[in-house]
Amino acid sequence: MFDADNAGVNGDEGRSGNEEIPNVQSMDDFELCRAVKDRGKASAATTYEVLDARSPIRGLLSNWEELYVQFRDEDGESG
Repeated sequence: MFDADNAGVNGDEGRSGNEEIPNVQSMDDFELCRAVKDRGKASAATTYEVLDARSPIRGLLSNWEELYVQFRDEDGESG
């Protein structure tokens, strides 16, 4: 599904400004998230909800909702 290593998005091709993006080897290296904001408070901090990797994205997001990538560290923990 994802072929990031061959797409030149990991910063390997001439260091194109993506030096802070970790090198993705598999889909276990990251997770997809969506922003969740408390609607009752204008100054509420945004938190991120990890999406279920087994569910189709179509049923998890609203129309035009932003999707975020959260990278995992070497131990597989989200950071």
